[in-house]
Amino acid sequence: MKHLSVLSDAVHTVHRIWQLVLLQFSVILAAFFGFFLFVGIPIAIAFIIFGFDLTDILRARDVTDILAVFRSSGEMLTKYIGVAIFVMFGLLLYFSFLAGLWIFSFGGTIGTLGEAIRNQDYRFMFRRFVAEGRRRFLSVFAFSNIVGFIFLFFVFFLGIVGDGVDRIIELAQQQEAAFAYFLAVFFRLVLFSAGILLMLLPLAVTFFGFAVMTFKQERAVAAFKETLRYLHDHPGAIGFIGLMLLAYLGMGALVMSIGAAFAVIPLVGTILSIPYQMISQAAHAYVSTLLLAVIFHYYRATDFPSTVPPSVSTPQTDISLEPAAAQGPVQQQTVEPQPSEPETPPQTRQ
Repeated sequence: MKHLSVLSDAVHTVHRIWQLVLLQFSVILAAFFGFFLFVGIPIAIAFIIFGFDLTDILRARDVTDILAVFRSSGEMLTKYIGVAIFVMFGLLLYFSFLAGLWIFSFGGTIGTLGEAIRNQDYRFMFRRFVAEGRRRFLSVFAFSNIVGFIFLFFVFFLGIVGDGVDRIIELAQQQEAAFAYFLAVFFRLVLFSAGILLMLLPLAVTFFGFAVMTFKQERAVAAFKETLRYLHDHPGAIGFIGLMLLAYLGMGALVMSIGAAFAVIPLVGTILSIPYQMISQAAHAYVSTLLLAVIFHYYRATDFPSTVPPSVSTPQTDISLEPAAAQGPVQQQTVEPQPSEPETPPQTRQ
């Protein structure tokens, strides 16, 4: 299977349901304005009540001046502790809103992509997107928690191993410096390789697990088991996720480098940076949707090879619809009469 064919099919799918990209961009804007609604406004109110002078903060030269401004008004915190709790509650409410919005939009996205991949005539419908988001909300939430715990376990395991390696290197340095240097280089390379593998494995489980939930309609635990089975049967999928991660990071680095170039320009760069941020967020929505579609097409092509629809650019002819034309004209066979045997006269009884 060629990766270029998978990419071509994914691009065709995303362009066919381009409204999904626009919806993802709307979710990014909602998260941005939600920060000011749930966090910015309560903090501004708290600054006014606590007596913080924002002009002094803007005139501060370093961190010590900023801390001096907060220290002068910090004694009023005990009097207005309720407002501080309100600000913390707004921050917690924002993170809850952000998590709920992401889970809902992601559930609707994978449901819409799955239907568009299965059905070549499918067109985007907002009502179907909302229904998919509500139907998959609990499954996406549970599966994300499972993968998150696995990722934390890997990080904790690498931390323990790294601490043990440091102790071994310290003991080796007391014996011989050259041997300690060799151990340091060797263990660093091993930990770096293991870290990359342990980072790619949760990512592969995450994205292909969502593909399993979409195409096989599995719940969180069943989808996790099926994903492990799929990765065991197709180990090249982990390398494919690494390739997609490199492509995503490369595009992100390109966007950041262009944004840094705008920041260098004194006045024009500041003016152009605002519309460029909007364009970059729209590009981020498109690239994220495209990468998800590529992974879904790859999973369907590897795990369901017999059910993959033909490429849109390749015309297919169904020969079963015209059996007469495929078989040619039917020739009439004439049956020649066989000569009849002469009848034997009956024997007379003596």
